Amino acid sequence: MTPLTITDAPNMDGFMVRCHGISAWRDPESDSLYLYVLIHPESVDRVEVFEVVLKRLHLRHIRSIVDPSTFMNDLVVVGRDQFYITRFTWFRSFVWIRLSHWLHIPEGAILFYDGDQVMRALPDSYFLLNGINASPDKKTIYVAELGTKIIHALQRDDKLTTTWK
Repeated sequence: MTPLTITDAPNMDGFMVRCHGISAWRDPESDSLYLYVLIHPESVDRVEVFEVVLKRLHLRHIRSIVDPSTFMNDLVVVGRDQFYITRFTWFRSFVWIRLSHWLHIPEGAILFYDGDQVMRALPDSYFLLNGINASPDKKTIYVAELGTKIIHALQRDDKLTTTWK
């Protein structure tokens, strides 16, 4: 396995620490491949966007997407800078996270980022949302709810909003 080098990355401490979620998307027009990586630094979670340059085996950093109010867990990309994210919890404090888990507070959510607006939560709350993925045609989103051991299927409509099946 050959590690990929990263170019054009911001000069910041801990740029690629605590990588968590990862998703790839291929632009149907240009055939370019993009990699979206969810990072958990100590302060604010962010999604780093890279273009995969296969001829030179490296990642070219494109942008960082940050929403300071969100504790992100996993993501799945469905279009250029359009993705769903699972929010595991509201809190960053280990004590509050444990307390909310012990009390079975359903504070998890599915968030959607459309490339323009800040991430917005879809209706409903969940207990300990974890993994998320999409069907090959991107019409169905699958979400694992660790706290209840349930896998949800989310049907997407043309306006990138959601309705449950």
